[in-house]
Amino acid sequence: MSFNLPNSWQWLPFEKLLAEPLRNGIYKKKEFHGRGCKIVNMGELFAHPRLKDGVEMKRVELNERELKKSTLKKGDLIFARRSLTAEGAGKCSIILSLDESTTFESSIIRARLNSDIANPEFYYYVFNSPFGKWLLGTILRQVAVAGITGSDLAKLEVPVPPKKTQDEIVVTGRLLDDKIELNRQTNQTLEQIAQTLFKSWFVDFEPTHAKIAANQAAQLRQQGQSDSEILSKIQQDPRWTSAQAAIIAQGNSEQAAIAALNGGQAFDTLSEAQQAQLKTTAALFPDTLVDSELGEIPEGWEASPLSSWGRIVCGKTPSKKKAEYYGGKIPFIKIPDMHGKMYAIETLDSLSQKGADTQKKKLVPEGSICVSCIATVGQVLITTEDSFTNQQINSIVPDQAIHSAYLYYSMLGLSNLLHDLASGGSTTLNLNTGNFSKIEIIRPKDEILEEFSSSVGNLMKQILENYRQDQNLEDIRCTLLPKLLSGELKFEAASEVG
Repeated sequence: MSFNLPNSWQWLPFEKLLAEPLRNGIYKKKEFHGRGCKIVNMGELFAHPRLKDGVEMKRVELNERELKKSTLKKGDLIFARRSLTAEGAGKCSIILSLDESTTFESSIIRARLNSDIANPEFYYYVFNSPFGKWLLGTILRQVAVAGITGSDLAKLEVPVPPKKTQDEIVVTGRLLDDKIELNRQTNQTLEQIAQTLFKSWFVDFEPTHAKIAANQAAQLRQQGQSDSEILSKIQQDPRWTSAQAAIIAQGNSEQAAIAALNGGQAFDTLSEAQQAQLKTTAALFPDTLVDSELGEIPEGWEASPLSSWGRIVCGKTPSKKKAEYYGGKIPFIKIPDMHGKMYAIETLDSLSQKGADTQKKKLVPEGSICVSCIATVGQVLITTEDSFTNQQINSIVPDQAIHSAYLYYSMLGLSNLLHDLASGGSTTLNLNTGNFSKIEIIRPKDEILEEFSSSVGNLMKQILENYRQDQNLEDIRCTLLPKLLSGELKFEAASEVG
C-alpha cells in the first residue's frame, strides 16, 4: 500500500511528534492491587476507544515516582502492546477525559504527543483507519502472541499534515463519532427497556404474581379484613410500587395484572387502543404458579430443551487452504464479532459462494440466535441475513420467527449456567452441541410469545437501524483518511461529510 501525500503533508517517524518518549505501562505485584489509583487494563482499552471519566476500573497503589512517570493525561494515545490476535495488536485508544489519577498496565504503550505539531485525536483517527492498521501491521511481530514494540512504533513513519488540517479533520471525525456515540447510548436505553420487559414477564412473572396477590386480597376482604390492612400487607412486597399495591389491593386480578404491566399508571389516562392492548395481554397470564424442573412457573407453561425450539447448528470453518472460499459477501461469524453486540452487522471474515457451498447444512438464516460455547462462553448474537459461524458457536434456528426475541433474551440470562456447563474440569471452556441442545428454558404459551415479540419488535428494529447507521458512519470515518491521502477526496469535500 503506497500513497502520494498532498503537497503540504510529509512523512515523519512517529517519535518526531512526541512530547516525551513512549512508555510501557506499570507492573505491580498482587499485594499492591485493590486500592490506590485507577488502572487502564486491556479490557478498558478495547471497550472504550475514546476513554472518558466515569469508567469503572480496577485499582493499584503507586509510589510518588510511579505516579509522576506512569499516569495518563487528556490527549494521551494508548496502544495494545500485545494481543492473542493479530487484529488486536496495536489497537489504539485515546484519553478524552479523566476524573482522577489513572495509570495503565504493562501490556499498553503510552504516547504523549507534542500538541504544537500534532493533534492527538487526528492520530487516533489515523491509527484506527484501515490505512493506520496497515501501517501498524508493518511492525507487527508474531511469536507466541501478536505484538508491537515501543521502539518499532517510535520509528514508524506516519503522515503529517499541517496542524490546521489535522484540526479540521478532527472536527469532521468528532461529528461522526458523536453521532455514533448517541446511537449507542440510544441502543443501550432501548435494550434496557426490552430486557426489563422480558424480566418482568418471564423471570419475575409479575403479571401472574399480581393476579395471585389480587385474588388473595379478595379472599382477605371476604374474611373481614379492612382495606387498610389488606393494602398494608400488599405494600410489604417490595416488587410493587405504591400505585401498583393500591390497585392490587382492590382484588380485581385483571386490573392487578394490568398494573403490573404498565407500572401502575392510571388506566383511564390511556387511549382506548392502549387499554384494549393491556387487557388482551393481561388475560394471557395465568393466575397460578406450579412446580417444574426450573422451579415455580406460571400454570400451563413448561420446561423445554433448546432442541425443541428449532434446529441446533454447530458451525464449521471451511478449509483455510482454499483462498477461493473466503472474501465474498456471506457473513462468517466468529466470537470477536459478537462482543457487545445484539446483531451481526459486520464480520471480520466472510465466505464466498464456493465456501458457503461446502457446508450448506451449517447455514443459519436471519433471526437465528448464535451463542459462543468454546473459550469465551456466553456471547449472544442475532443474525440479520443468511450466515455461517465457526465451530466455537452453536446457533438456534427457531421454528417460528416470533420465538427469536424470546430466545435471545433467554440465552443472555443463562451466561452463568453456560459457563458452568462448559467448565467440565478442562482449562478451556467447551460446551458441546449435545449438551447445549439439552439446556432447558421456560416455554410460555405461543400467544404470550407472540405478544412479547410484538411488544419489543419496534424497539429491536430501532436498535438494528441504529447499528446499521453506525456502521455506515464508521465506514465513512475509516475511509476518510485514505481518500485524502490518495487525492480521491479533497479536504473541502471531506469537511462536508459530517
